[in-house]
Amino acid sequence: MIATAQKVLHYSLQPNLTLGQLKKATTFCGDTEEAQQLAERMEAHHIVGITSEMENYPPKCYEIKRAPYLLYAMGNLALLDQKILGIVGPREMSSYAERVMETFFVQAQGIALTTISGMARGVDHKCHQLSLHYGIPTIAVLGGGLRWYLRSSAKSFIEKIVAEGGLVLSEFKLDFEPTTWSFPQRNRLIAGLSEVLFLPEARAGSGSLITVDFALQMHREVFVAPNQLFSVNGGGSNQLLAEGKATLLSNFEQLLSKFQKNLTPSVSIPSIPDNLTSTEQELFSLVRKFSGKHLSEWEVSSRDFATLLSELTLLELKGSIRQESPWWYEVV
Repeated sequence: MIATAQKVLHYSLQPNLTLGQLKKATTFCGDTEEAQQLAERMEAHHIVGITSEMENYPPKCYEIKRAPYLLYAMGNLALLDQKILGIVGPREMSSYAERVMETFFVQAQGIALTTISGMARGVDHKCHQLSLHYGIPTIAVLGGGLRWYLRSSAKSFIEKIVAEGGLVLSEFKLDFEPTTWSFPQRNRLIAGLSEVLFLPEARAGSGSLITVDFALQMHREVFVAPNQLFSVNGGGSNQLLAEGKATLLSNFEQLLSKFQKNLTPSVSIPSIPDNLTSTEQELFSLVRKFSGKHLSEWEVSSRDFATLLSELTLLELKGSIRQESPWWYEVV
């Protein structure tokens, strides 16, 4: 086991060990039984740990103010090489913000962008949800440890993001429970990984404004949707505009022009139909993911072959997928 991998395990297993102490450490617990068990659990959940000393440390992370020395990740790390749009806002999202986001994502189809947010309820969750629905890659940055979240009600959503080709990141120890100070630290990561930051709405004094402050410190462009004067959820947005810290979004093309159009829009990922059950949506996603592959090549561990064939037949009868030839499926 290489020293850097041992560092990751050593840090994960020592509750009181700081990153500063880790950098100076010369001996690690990487060969102990406990460390081996943790390595196996991380592998089972497809969790990798990366330090800034490793070759696969994302170059974009060096641009972040106080770049993270260690990151835990699940999913597609290649997304960090793409142009990223950060979307943040209040947990208690208004119907106005929901409409703004839904309209934006409809228009974002065919645009080469990746979204990033904090996976909290409200605007953050909606960002990831709409990204998945419209086949846009998304990155979720957590305010706590990955294993802590995988033991929470967020587990299925995290797994869905990863299964759809997305990425989940955390710079906290695997079992770290989120605190009031860990979310601003998470916001710094969101701001730093974004080329552009967009706020559909923001309350006065909210965490979204902390994300904006980090974004401005790192010279990121910030866009804000117009909000009504007396809107509680728009107080922070209006404050940003009054202080000249953000650009007023007058139309979505203004924001989308910061990103390139896909070179092959004709093969953009079909969105998941709204009339499907959650199980059918999951199956639709599988067909979309493995389109162009024979059924025997699909990497599916959650269903036996007979069950999978039966479910595919029912979905085909609903008109959501079609079988080009025996055991070759594609979405309609």
